[in-house]
Formats: sequence, structure tokens, C-alpha cells
Amino acid sequence: MDGHPTRTTGACGINLIALKGQWVKIGEQVVLEVTGACHPCTRMEESLGEGGFNALRGHGGMTATIIQGGRIVLGDSVCRITQAGQTLDLF
Repeated sequence: MDGHPTRTTGACGINLIALKGQWVKIGEQVVLEVTGACHPCTRMEESLGEGGFNALRGHGGMTATIIQGGRIVLGDSVCRITQAGQTLDLF
């Protein structure tokens, strides 16, 4: 990536805010630590063009740290990893 913020992964039906501080596994490889809220800002105008900020207002997401990278494909399972190392299906 070129250093610009991106919103490249989406999930429907999951309360992302409730996952703050949790580890999440997506598919077979990817593990993320959900770190905090990511509200739309005026940088969206730069990334998406005029109207980008207004289009995303109220539709923020969460930031995450990549613990283990890998490939994500449409339809991958999303699981929360417990402190005991178990995975609980979220989607």
C-alpha cells in the first residue's frame, strides 16, 4: 500500500465495536487485533474524491493490527479467538 488509510475489509452482521481489544481470525490464515474506532474524516475527500467524507459519514469501522497476514477471500469465516486459544464463530 502507499501509506494511505484504507477500508478494504467489510463484514455484515458483526458488532465490530464489541470486538475492541479482541483477536479475530478471518479464513484460514489472517489474525487481527481489533484496536479502536475509525471514524470517517476529511481524508476521504482525498482518497475518494469530492463527497467522499459525506458518503461515509456515520459508517465508520474499526482499526486493527495485523497479527498474522494472509489472503482473505469472499465467504471466509470470521471467528473470535478467546484467551484460551479457542475460536468462536462470529459469521
